[in-house]
Amino acid sequence: MREPQEVQRALRHKSLSLTMETYVGWWPERIKTRDIISRALTAAQRSQNQR
Repeated sequence: MREPQEVQRALRHKSLSLTMETYVGWWPERIKTRDIISRALTAAQRSQNQR
């Protein structure tokens, strides 16, 4: 299973949120929890703010 950030880079999405909103349904149920998605989006936002 690929990490969302790997998928983002492979698809050349500008933001992790775009990747997550588009492909969240493809991730296995066990990792589609609110906590994991929230952490991924928060990390993406922090990363973008540091640029």
